[in-house]
Amino acid sequence: MSNKKTASLKRGTSTKTLTLAVASACLVIGAGAAHAVDCPATISGGQDGCEVKGSLTVNNGVTVSGANDGLGYDGVAIRVLTNATNITNNGTISGTDGGLLVDGNITVNAITNTGTGVINGGIDVPIARITTLTNDGSIDGGNDTAGIGVSEGGTISSIVNTGSIGGEEGIGVADTGSTVTSINNSGTISGTFYGIIAEDGGKITTITNTATGIIASPTVAIDLTGGSGATTINNAGTINGEVRMNNSTTLNMLNGGKVNGVVSGGGTLAVAAGATATVTSYTQSANSVLRIGADSETSYGKLNVTGTADLSASGKINVNAANYAGITDGKTLTSVLTAGSLTAGALITTDNSLLWRFEAVQNGNDIDLIAHQDASLDAITTTGGGSSTAQSVAQTLDQIAASNPSPVMQDLLDALGTVATTTPEAVASAVESLAPINSGSLAQVATGNLQGVNNVVQARLET
Repeated sequence: MSNKKTASLKRGTSTKTLTLAVASACLVIGAGAAHAVDCPATISGGQDGCEVKGSLTVNNGVTVSGANDGLGYDGVAIRVLTNATNITNNGTISGTDGGLLVDGNITVNAITNTGTGVINGGIDVPIARITTLTNDGSIDGGNDTAGIGVSEGGTISSIVNTGSIGGEEGIGVADTGSTVTSINNSGTISGTFYGIIAEDGGKITTITNTATGIIASPTVAIDLTGGSGATTINNAGTINGEVRMNNSTTLNMLNGGKVNGVVSGGGTLAVAAGATATVTSYTQSANSVLRIGADSETSYGKLNVTGTADLSASGKINVNAANYAGITDGKTLTSVLTAGSLTAGALITTDNSLLWRFEAVQNGNDIDLIAHQDASLDAITTTGGGSSTAQSVAQTLDQIAASNPSPVMQDLLDALGTVATTTPEAVASAVESLAPINSGSLAQVATGNLQGVNNVVQARLET
């Protein structure tokens, strides 16, 4: 199999009839109730080891295998031919040209490979639909096929891996209309050429790599450049190999997340507030954005590039600042990016806040952010059409923010800071909700209405 093709597992090209194929299977399981293969034996066939028309459980100690018969037929261990509720493997499924083939316009609710389960030859999903695929054991596609391959419009809603998935590609999604909605990895996904790939219009919506997760390849760990639609990668674990993003990709680097390789292509590389993330190399293209979360002067995202960082093709840095009182006008957030070698070019900084703007400056091989208050809460409330009473409330809140607010007031101000990522009208409405009904200290009134403003915040975020 070449470097670039294909995500799906190989299938035979013979034009002989299905009747002959069924006749060659060692075990044919008909439609009806669920079946279990529980004899401590080996089931093998010249073409398919087992053809299933219904649910199936392969119990521990059982081996189901299929071998190519030399006449052009598949050597698939288990071929699923009709809708099924569950396919569960506790034993060994091994095929010359495929371990498990879910074939045709059918739906399987759940495929589970347990901790004792081994699937050699991978899982192939052309056209078919799988709701949940869970792997706690081992799935191996071998040297020239994917561990899990989705093609020809096939779909898998959820892949959950705590075991190991490997092959030429660990997980491959190919062809327009082929979709994997969610990949959640706490184990290892690896491939000779690609750990995970979307190509030829295939779509992967979300990849979550937890703190214990590893996605790896000697070359490219994740390649989304040939995929379609937006993909979000949430990485708190380790990615060994290059990450290639398309213009709609967001790579969220969570605290402790690492990419031991180059991050390149379009899309957004985001580091959450309070998180420190590490990549070997970072190269922006014309559409790339580096997004830094900033909750306060001490809690902001930091990207550590151990090798070379080159932002010259884009220079775009976006700041996600959702709080108010935690940042001071003129304060420098130091080393939001640190590199062994930095080519910054002209830096362009944007943000999502009506309160703040940020200036990115190169400092040797580092990039710092200088915070500037763009507008006061009072000014934003006025722009948003707030009443004179609301403006008075906003003025007092500005004074409290500039002092040393109590924890309760800090929460209130930060809630207003979140509203300030929307519109002036939303800010005015939220401040109006804090206006005192009768005399009394604003701090007391604001404290008493904290739940009210939080409700306003939530309502604004949902609209």
